[in-house]
Amino acid sequence: MASKAKAKSVSASSLNREPQRFLARAAEGKPVRIKVNGKGNVELLSEKKLKELRRRARLNHKFMEWLESWNETQEILADQAMMDAIRRSEEDVNAGRCRLWTK
Repeated sequence: MASKAKAKSVSASSLNREPQRFLARAAEGKPVRIKVNGKGNVELLSEKKLKELRRRARLNHKFMEWLESWNETQEILADQAMMDAIRRSEEDVNAGRCRLWTK
């Protein structure tokens, strides 16, 4: 796994004095945190780093959807009454004891 570059904290006035220095650092994939009024509330990231963060967010979202689905499946499998109802429904379908639902 790639090492995480720690964000360098700079004041907004430092960024104003030496913008190329900090922009170059961000372009190299090293984040720069800009302190505005003493707080680190703005961060410069390279486009590559931003794309990577977006990719990870999408993967995390897909994983969370899968995990929720898996948990729901486990809850159904653990519910004996629900499993019995599903089995009876499958038997009804296989025996032809169902109709096509139309509006």
